[in-house]
Amino acid sequence: MEDSCLSQNTIYILNIKRILLCYIFIIFEVLAIKTNFFHSILLKCRKQALIKEIKLAKITSKDNILFIGGGPFPSTPELLVQELNVHITCIEINDTILNAAKRYVEKKNIAEKITFLNGDGATFPIQNFDVIILAINISPIHKVLNHISLQMKKNARIIYRSMDKEHIPINDNTIKTLTVTSYIKNPLTTLLKYPMTYSILLEEK
Repeated sequence: MEDSCLSQNTIYILNIKRILLCYIFIIFEVLAIKTNFFHSILLKCRKQALIKEIKLAKITSKDNILFIGGGPFPSTPELLVQELNVHITCIEINDTILNAAKRYVEKKNIAEKITFLNGDGATFPIQNFDVIILAINISPIHKVLNHISLQMKKNARIIYRSMDKEHIPINDNTIKTLTVTSYIKNPLTTLLKYPMTYSILLEEK
């Protein structure tokens, strides 16, 4: 796993992949909030991954947690509430998607546990959060990581979700403060070994 600077071309390709993932995930997430079949499958897959992430980052009910890139189907905040009974702040840059997520958690009766805000991960104040989870489809990811690395509180843990464990878009400023400490592999579905996603733990050097 690389912990070094990437070329601008590589970062550009990574962000293009994430933009494409964004559209794909939105389709599946809309299906998940509208049909029980997709809801059950998606939630089950994500729960398995999230339980491993909780152990990876040693997340507890005392942590102040930020999720960047909530999407219309905010399964990560929902599952964190179920597993740890925590309060989570969730930011989403798109108002339409944000409102869909709010409606979803209201139906699930967990709205009091999740604060939804319109925000950009590359500029949002993150200094007070103990754990920051980055959705697999947010972009431009290098700007988000750079902002976090410069503004994060001491000993904060970052879960960086990706479909590529070899290329982490860390620029010169980020390298001075962040390092990869561990990662886990997650099959995208319970039925197939591949494609694989990765949850990568980033912490201060």
